[in-house]
Amino acid sequence: MKHLFLLSFILFFFNSLNAQKKTITIQCTQTSDYCGGVRPTEEMMEELQKASPIANTVFYIVKGNTHRYTFYKKVKTNEKGIIKTILPNGAYTIFSEEQMAQFRTKQNTEYEAWDNNCLLQLHKQPLLKINTKTKKTWQFNMHKKCFYSLPCLNYTGPLPA
Repeated sequence: MKHLFLLSFILFFFNSLNAQKKTITIQCTQTSDYCGGVRPTEEMMEELQKASPIANTVFYIVKGNTHRYTFYKKVKTNEKGIIKTILPNGAYTIFSEEQMAQFRTKQNTEYEAWDNNCLLQLHKQPLLKINTKTKKTWQFNMHKKCFYSLPCLNYTGPLPA
C-alpha cells in the first residue's frame, strides 16, 4: 500500500510539473523592399511583399520582458521558418543573434550619418513578446529595408539607377 501511495504521489508531482509547461510554435517570416535597378515586374514586386520563411536561423528566448537579463534558451527555425519548443508558463521575449551580441556603434562615412542612440534602442527592442499563459502560437515578420533607407540612417549618397 505504501508503494502505491508513493507511486501515485510521484506521478502526481511530475504531471503537475508538465502541466506548467507548454509546447509553443512561432512562425518567423521576412519580406523585402524593392531597392532599385531595372524596374521590376508586378510579379517580382508581389514576391518581395510575400512573407517567406526565415529558415535555419538562430533566435534567443529571454525570460521576462527585458533585454539579455535572463537568457533562457537558444532555438533555431526549421526549413519552414518554424520554431517549436517547450517553455514553462510565463512571459518571454525573442531576440535575434545580432541583438544578443554586444552593441557596437556605427561610424559615419561620406554618405552615411548614423544615429547610434536610435540604433541602441533598436538593438534592445525584442522581435516578439510572448506569454505562454495566453496562447500557444505566434508569428512575426522581419522586413528587410534597402541600404539607403535603413532605420537610424541619414543616407545622402547615390541611389541605384
